[in-house]
Amino acid sequence: LLQATLQVFADHPDNYSIIEGRQHILSYYLLSFPCYLDGDLKNFVLKTLEFVLTGVGVAEEVTPVNACVEIFFALCHVLIDGGKNVNALENKPSEVRNATLKALSDDADLMGSTLEKL
Repeated sequence: LLQATLQVFADHPDNYSIIEGRQHILSYYLLSFPCYLDGDLKNFVLKTLEFVLTGVGVAEEVTPVNACVEIFFALCHVLIDGGKNVNALENKPSEVRNATLKALSDDADLMGSTLEKL
């Protein structure tokens, strides 16, 4: 779905405004970012954001950027807190907890580097 959406965005700049304005596809992909297990999908979502903001020329579009920033700060908050307030990590073995925090840290690194480019 994301690949087809990117192709439609690339076909004509107005397509982005029409589709994202109604469906918020890119924003929803960004909001779901920490849930993806596939690293290639995560990279593709972030590359799509970069393309939209630089290639399509819709730099005034803030919804996907806001989604990315919100998720980034949420990840940072969880990492700073050490995952203490994450109910899903309660009563989990330390290996699971550490692996989860490592995955969240990797996600924060990916998002942070993308936001830095923008």
